[in-house]
Amino acid sequence: MQCIKKNPFIRSFLAILSLCLIFTQLFAGCSSPDNNNTFVGRNGKLKVIGSQLCNQKKEPIQLKGMSSHSLNLFGRFVNTNTIQYLRDDWGMTLFRTAMYTEEGGYIKNPDTKKKVQEAVQAAIDAGIYVIIDWHILSDGDPNIYKSQAKEFFKEMSTLYGKYPNVIYEICNEPNGKDVTWSGSIKPYADEVISVIRKNDPDNVIIVGTDTWSQGIDAVEKDPLNFKNIMYALHFYAGTHGKELRDRIDYCIGKNIPVFASEWGTSLSNGSDGVYPVETTQWINFLDERKISWANWSLSDKAESSAALTPSANSNGGWTDSDLSESGLMVKYIMKGKNEAPFFCEGFESMLFTSGGWNVTGAMILQDQQAPAGNYVSILKNDNTISKSKSTKGYKSIKLELAYSLRNLKGNDAFTIEWFDGHTWSQLDKISQNSDWTVKKYAIPEASSNNPDFMIRFTSSLSEPSAKISLDEVKLIGERTIEN
Repeated sequence: MQCIKKNPFIRSFLAILSLCLIFTQLFAGCSSPDNNNTFVGRNGKLKVIGSQLCNQKKEPIQLKGMSSHSLNLFGRFVNTNTIQYLRDDWGMTLFRTAMYTEEGGYIKNPDTKKKVQEAVQAAIDAGIYVIIDWHILSDGDPNIYKSQAKEFFKEMSTLYGKYPNVIYEICNEPNGKDVTWSGSIKPYADEVISVIRKNDPDNVIIVGTDTWSQGIDAVEKDPLNFKNIMYALHFYAGTHGKELRDRIDYCIGKNIPVFASEWGTSLSNGSDGVYPVETTQWINFLDERKISWANWSLSDKAESSAALTPSANSNGGWTDSDLSESGLMVKYIMKGKNEAPFFCEGFESMLFTSGGWNVTGAMILQDQQAPAGNYVSILKNDNTISKSKSTKGYKSIKLELAYSLRNLKGNDAFTIEWFDGHTWSQLDKISQNSDWTVKKYAIPEASSNNPDFMIRFTSSLSEPSAKISLDEVKLIGERTIEN
């Protein structure tokens, strides 16, 4: 101790060491975005081994996420709040930021890249992976804007090449009869990848393939000569089936790494219904092969592939009734839940038609006491609302709803029924007044996988002041691939 007291150098060293320990304790909770508490922190820099995407430990990894729609049209949903919400509530581990080149996008509005940068930084802060997508579409040949692509990816790789979170998708969906893999796409990719690799030597790069990123088998005879390259495969469950899955298996057998960087639950036009059976077949296929994916799309566009309804807030925090049928399905797939809502109506659109209801006399009105949102369906005397909803692709069907009954007297009642395609059957008949109540009903097995399924709510009321309020109507089932 005497030695320490007499030596000013040692005393100064110990003082500095003490300060360091104090600051370490003070800031122990302020960890960097890539610490072990995040998905990227646990998995680190990705690498391609054979046909498989792997983490830093060389373990196979499957990323599951959402793709934005056009940033210039639906960029309000691409922000720090929504990305963190999707991570926390849906279990999202990947976000794809789709920057259209044409269609009013980057070529005419270069400031669109600011929204890309916002999304990338949000994903880095959230500790998830992010795809920077050069989203060609009507400009089917990627060489049309090759010089702009090279400049863009030079800037992006300079800014973000040091982050393990970043994946580059250099041409979304090459298309057109003269746009071939060897003649158009590979020469473009050789130049763009070379630009990226000067700044970022090893983050994963996804390359689109011909015929809207479905011609992955053409890669076999003429692959790219770079490391950590994957090839895009895009599908829509209502249009593409076994033939395309067989093509993927062929490519995997040839050590061609496949990344499903865009897929939808609908037809390839983005609309015309959701296909739960076919979607489940695809998801099972991808899961079995640990193929990573991004679902199209995080938007409220009036098409069935959009995940959100117009009631969805641009900053996340969505209830199930803020999600479309596609959004509901993808949310619970991502969460790993086999039983999930496949229809949810909160009446927030203020229109029965948006939920596909058949209505006699009922209204949609504001209710400050509503269990969710601001609007509810109101049934007065002899009012009915019914909903046809195919349960194809689902079994063990349940109905959940919230209701309140006011000023009922005598034989007044609220009747809940279901239809199996031939006969209406009663689930419940309620005659007691009540504040908001949430109730769930298990519906008999004949409701499973039934294209003619219906539900119906009827009010029989004697007093003008009597009313039934209905909200948050959900149909819940277990996903199945039964035909």
